[in-house]
Amino acid sequence: MFIFGLLYSIFLFIVFSSNDFRDFAYSMAAIGIAYITIIGIAQSEYKNNSDIIINSLPTTRREIVAAKYLSVVTCTVIALLIVGAVGIPFSLMPAPFDYRLLNGVDIITTIVCVLLLAALSLPIYFWTGAPWIRVVNIVIFLLIFFAPAQIAEFAVNNHQSPTIAAITQLINYQSWQLALGGMAVMLVLMAVSYYISLRIYMTKDF
Repeated sequence: MFIFGLLYSIFLFIVFSSNDFRDFAYSMAAIGIAYITIIGIAQSEYKNNSDIIINSLPTTRREIVAAKYLSVVTCTVIALLIVGAVGIPFSLMPAPFDYRLLNGVDIITTIVCVLLLAALSLPIYFWTGAPWIRVVNIVIFLLIFFAPAQIAEFAVNNHQSPTIAAITQLINYQSWQLALGGMAVMLVLMAVSYYISLRIYMTKDF
């Protein structure tokens, strides 16, 4: 994860160095690292029949499901540490690679997006297993990764719209409130997702 995260972060920092979305480079890199790692873990568990092995151990299914959700948090924290470390030398470089340092909005944005991905995909993972979740994860990841660019382009082309102007002003002056509100919503969604995953996993036979 560390080598992949390092190379992936450097790649995105270079790609977005002269892009209008360079302010999102930290969150995009961290989301990509965390989510690709989560997918990789799911595939490895399926390949090695980890469910059968884990369920033969003296642990409850509730603990197994909880551990899966906690692994999402662990992957997210590690991803943020990696992109934050990569951003330090970039901040000392001349333009166009003179990135700012990782800030709180980047952290909250990353956490919200990864929690959203996990909340949607983990119940499907526990229901269908790794083969199908790979397809679902790719679709969800592409939507979240490319949708912001399409939304931003639409906003630029329709900047005179009162609705777009109001949303832009809200984002510019209340970004912290929006980020914290999004995190609160995601925590509730994760709780619901955990309950659904637990109900599914409790009824499965291995």
